[in-house]
Amino acid sequence: MSAQWRVTVVLLFLAGLALGAGLHKFWAQTLPASRLTADRERAFRELAANPGTLGTFPLVSSLVSESVVLITAIRRADGIFARTADSRGSGFVVDADGHILTNDHVVAGAEEIVVTLPDGTRLTPTVVGTDPDTDIALLKVAAANLRPVNLGDSDAVLVGEWVLAVGAPFGLANTVTAGIVSAKGRSGMTGPAYQGYIQTDAAVNPGNSGGPLVNLRGEVIGITSAMASPSGGYDGISFAIPANRAKFVMAKLRESGTVVRGYLGAQFADLNEDLVRWVNANTNVRAADVQGLREKLRYGDAKGVFVLDVVPGGPAQAAGLRLGDFITEINGQPVVSQPQLKEQIAGLTPGEEAALTFLRAGAPQRATVRVARRPTVR
Repeated sequence: MSAQWRVTVVLLFLAGLALGAGLHKFWAQTLPASRLTADRERAFRELAANPGTLGTFPLVSSLVSESVVLITAIRRADGIFARTADSRGSGFVVDADGHILTNDHVVAGAEEIVVTLPDGTRLTPTVVGTDPDTDIALLKVAAANLRPVNLGDSDAVLVGEWVLAVGAPFGLANTVTAGIVSAKGRSGMTGPAYQGYIQTDAAVNPGNSGGPLVNLRGEVIGITSAMASPSGGYDGISFAIPANRAKFVMAKLRESGTVVRGYLGAQFADLNEDLVRWVNANTNVRAADVQGLREKLRYGDAKGVFVLDVVPGGPAQAAGLRLGDFITEINGQPVVSQPQLKEQIAGLTPGEEAALTFLRAGAPQRATVRVARRPTVR
């Protein structure tokens, strides 16, 4: 095949997908609701069955945009010069009952919330519940013919895969930007207690918060939540809450309006260069690098997390844990990172007992901890 023919074929292929996305939007405005739902489900199944390519961008963008809403939060300041201020964020419909996922910081402290659907309909939602520890909020609107999007498996996300961010930056509804997954499990930023974010270079600006980050199968793999920027605008680094965490939080909020988490009363850290510097500065142990610290504390090649501190009178202290212990298992499950251990502890039920396996000066140890309820701090 000549180079000219190859270019022509590629252009026709891309044009066909773009036309398909355009026709989908046209059909969405004219078809009955039942037919529209069936067409959407079939389109999502086809995307899931075929590996995503750049050519699927238009169809994914069209399908997902039908689920994304603009959220306006109105706040009033007290005092003689009281003013009304509003801020805008994004959200997305997750079921036909009208549930909408967004960020807690989008709606926190609002006296009035307005949800604007893609067709321009403005609705006042009910706040089902909020979870400041993860920066997730669940709203609900009463509306017919909503077009929910599917939540995917964020654990299966690969660094380097294409993603799309959909939202309302600066109030510009249904803006779509593209990028790749830059990293997984990002933590250590100022913000919510539970991080472990998906990092992406998809352009994100104020107003994108609460919008979906989707893969090329049209599945939501994260909730856009934050960006790293010295300028206050897009600088190529943004973060999304993993969809699997959102599923857990959403289920809890639907059940009771709040999230109850387990708590051990200890602070943990990954074994890395930051920890080496902290140990050198705050203890009598001296190590040149991570391997040197492993040798000093006789951890060998074990995977786990370092006990950085225990809360006086807390469950961990009562169980005998102390600075320098190296947690390797909880309830028989391996511990591989600090964010993962926090999630494991969060999933425990207050009042139950948890079995910990750890190393102390190289010697294997076991302890039983009675789990408490984690306090929520906004």
